Amino acid sequence: MSVLICLPDRLEAEVISILAQTRQETLIARRCADLAEVLAAARAKVGSFAVIAASVEFLDVSILSELRDHVGVGIVADTADNLDGLRFVDVEILSPVAVEIAQRIQHATIVQPVSRPQTSVSGEGQIIAVWGPPGSHGRSTLVADMAAHLSAQAVTVDLDMFAPSLAQIFDVDETSALIGVIRQLDQGREVDLEQFVVSAGKEFGGANVLVGMNSPQRWPEISVSVLPKLWTLLRSSYSAAVVDVSGGLGVRPERRDRYAVTRASVEQADVVVQVASGTPLGLRRLVDHLEETRGIVTARQIIVLTGVRSSALGRSPARQATGVLRELGITDIPIVTVSDNRARLDEALLSGRSARIGWPKSAYAADIAKVCAQLFPEQ
Repeated sequence: MSVLICLPDRLEAEVISILAQTRQETLIARRCADLAEVLAAARAKVGSFAVIAASVEFLDVSILSELRDHVGVGIVADTADNLDGLRFVDVEILSPVAVEIAQRIQHATIVQPVSRPQTSVSGEGQIIAVWGPPGSHGRSTLVADMAAHLSAQAVTVDLDMFAPSLAQIFDVDETSALIGVIRQLDQGREVDLEQFVVSAGKEFGGANVLVGMNSPQRWPEISVSVLPKLWTLLRSSYSAAVVDVSGGLGVRPERRDRYAVTRASVEQADVVVQVASGTPLGLRRLVDHLEETRGIVTARQIIVLTGVRSSALGRSPARQATGVLRELGITDIPIVTVSDNRARLDEALLSGRSARIGWPKSAYAADIAKVCAQLFPEQ
């Protein structure tokens, strides 16, 4: 087994000296000066285990998660403080004593890259990803009205990496609160959600909101590897987290993947709400989307068709839309149709309130209640 090491000079020299006494210094495949060199060697499969000092600059959950995709990792911690955040991924914590590090290297066995566990935990809050094909008309408005219906028991999270809009819809300050939460989790710090989550007020039923980015260009600051920790935090604090993600998946690039957060969210969610426009074009997009993403979503799914109206689908539009999808083979996913009420939705947006709150006895409000009832069928 070949080992990569990235340790302070003195400790590194002591470890190699001890290994040399038994002619085992050849176990060291590379002595790395920094994390960039460790990552490069791990990706190139130069070694199968890495021993890294916890004090190395830029060491965080994101780096550790990527390393664990390639090699086993042992972290040498010299103080208790160095352990902060390092237990978020599957790594060993090693003593800073040179003899013990050398013994670990001598008795090392190949460690397989970590498999990511399922994030769902029975008895805790649900993660609900609201997704759909590109051009999912009304997705963010639906999210806001769902939040108003669920009110204080849930939190709404803006994870749209292209056009985050929930701050504007909820009429709250456009801050980078979500980036702040991700950064603290990445650094292994304890997060006080009350510092980041804001109340949208009575206009939205007291809904809790965690807005995303004050600029969509900051999307690289949302670390995908930290999302499981975010889910754990939200589960422990709310009965549900309604997550607005970008529509579609795009094409996976070789380097920077702007859809990575969307992909991880729908893969790790407990429920995925597939939103599409209740028009012939919207139905076609939905069918193509479900076919193209087959196998990606393993969670329970719900289809929500927005803006359903007779002018687009003829008489009995809800029945027409549902019938088309059933005829095309989509028989195992519940379908909820949301009636079109463009005038009231526009008025609600302009006045900074939820149509669900402004017109609680409307057909639209009843449809939102049906969507939420599908999310919690046991209640």
